[in-house]
Amino acid sequence: MSRQIDSQIDARPQSAWQHPEWTPGRRATLIAVMEQILPLPDCVEVGGPTDRDSVQAATAAYVARTMIEERLAGHLPLVLAALDELDELAGRDHSDRQGFADLTGDSRETLLRRLEADSNAYLSHAVNLLVQLGLEGYLGDPERGGNPEGVGWRSIGLTEQGPGRRLSSSE
Repeated sequence: MSRQIDSQIDARPQSAWQHPEWTPGRRATLIAVMEQILPLPDCVEVGGPTDRDSVQAATAAYVARTMIEERLAGHLPLVLAALDELDELAGRDHSDRQGFADLTGDSRETLLRRLEADSNAYLSHAVNLLVQLGLEGYLGDPERGGNPEGVGWRSIGLTEQGPGRRLSSSE
């Protein structure tokens, strides 16, 4: 792995948001997408040491950070267009709301599925990429910048074991 990618992966979550393309609106939409696609495990207590909102926001930051890596930078315009489209659809379909982040879970799900099935293959690809990267950020290796405090692993019954961090079933 290149030194540049290593430094981006190891960067603090906030650094991803400093990229000029990640406007506050796009950031809110990406976090809302992660809230919609990520499971909310029982092992993550709201208000606890690692609450659900923090895990989802950290996963969104992982996605944002990953999108500016060299290997995926070419996909960034597609993902940004999909996020912008979600906001536009939310405003058009739900005039009482300002954007995707303001919608309820059912409305978010409907718009994500609509975009995923869109005849524009680029938008569909962008939604699938967001799902893939969201799961990578939620279940990936914490040493690589995802899966804050191993919450994703615990949510599917895995625990870390000693040096080398072997995973095992908690059952």
